[in-house]
Amino acid sequence: RDLHSFPTRRSSDLPGCIVDDAVVDAVWKSRSEKELTTGNFWYDISEHTDSYGRKYYTYKITSFIAKPDDSNNIVIPRMIKNVYYKGKYVDAVLKEIGYRSFRNRYLEHVKVKGYSNAGVYIPVKIGNEAFSHNCMLDDFYALANETDAEFSEIGDEAFNGNYNFDNVVVSSDEGTIGKSAFNKTALDSWSGDKVEFKGNWHTVGESAFKNAGLLDRKSTRLNSSHARLS
Repeated sequence: RDLHSFPTRRSSDLPGCIVDDAVVDAVWKSRSEKELTTGNFWYDISEHTDSYGRKYYTYKITSFIAKPDDSNNIVIPRMIKNVYYKGKYVDAVLKEIGYRSFRNRYLEHVKVKGYSNAGVYIPVKIGNEAFSHNCMLDDFYALANETDAEFSEIGDEAFNGNYNFDNVVVSSDEGTIGKSAFNKTALDSWSGDKVEFKGNWHTVGESAFKNAGLLDRKSTRLNSSHARLS
């Protein structure tokens, strides 16, 4: 049984009356963290040239291929390696999570992990409605000790309608938060929520946190000396 992340699991560790070990194994496996590979999503590769004339590559996720048995706890890689592009194999850095790419996909936990080797600053754009309507989505993390990913934009309605969503840690340098980006989330439900918008966020769109109460919470970190609320 391939369950290295949970070596001491027991049926009593899980809620309810599950007693069959095979069922327990399947449940634990579905709860473990899954790092996505290029077989788990559709993507586009783009070629760029830096100021020294060196080529580097970025990728955009266009659609996540959801599998309910292992899709709830995912890691989006900052970099994908050895992907085919115009007759050659390249490494590509995450630049965009596209429009509706993870919408309504059974998600519960999402992280971005890993580091860029491009030698240039490549922030990530989260597209409009990218993670919307994942009714069980609890958190989205891009932690400084796990990735160099910062965000240029969190698009309109990016996390809209995720009623259980109560934890987010992201960083930006002059980023924007779109209209209704976190509308109808649970970012203010419990005092233990971890809600940190680090760095500078240039613009916060209309109704970005409507029905979330984020800006009323003293524990929230929305770090910007010039954030503009429209």
